[in-house]
Amino acid sequence: MVKNNLKQLLREKGLKHNFIAEKIGLEASYFSNIIKGKNIPSVEIALKLEQILGVPVNEIFKLINDK
Repeated sequence: MVKNNLKQLLREKGLKHNFIAEKIGLEASYFSNIIKGKNIPSVEIALKLEQILGVPVNEIFKLINDK
């Protein structure tokens, strides 16, 4: 996979951050801060992202830090 940030990945997959936040059970603002790199997701949240996005959890953390 080409390295990219989480926001770009969501855009490429046609997913809105509000939709993902709802699926995970997070406030949209909290998930927005994860996308911006202001909050780091827990392992539980990262595992849910892995399932929803189809991206390995270690890549999730790389995407968050790859601004």
